[in-house]
Amino acid sequence: MLGGDTATSYSMVGDSPELLGFGQLVKPEQSVLRLARIIVAPDKRGLGLGACLCRLLLTEASSYTGVERLTLGVYRDNPAAIALYSKLGFAERAPHPRPEIMSMERVIDRG
Repeated sequence: MLGGDTATSYSMVGDSPELLGFGQLVKPEQSVLRLARIIVAPDKRGLGLGACLCRLLLTEASSYTGVERLTLGVYRDNPAAIALYSKLGFAERAPHPRPEIMSMERVIDRG
């Protein structure tokens, strides 16, 4: 996080309980939330847990009053994550300062 940002962290745990995934909602501005640090345990990837975690974060994000859009950054060499975020309604936006990262954004669906 950068100075002034507030973040809420979420963990996805299994029955064991083992940590399956982790993600954060960071609020850098009044009307913006950023999905950050989305991680799925390496041995659990490809099972749909990333999609489940992101949907849960999107649901949580929609409960924030005054937030109009969601943003995230994803490494360009991670086509699986880019495909997931695109399927969830995120689209590429203005270039990120670091060329290896793609900035993505979507509007909050309140319906």
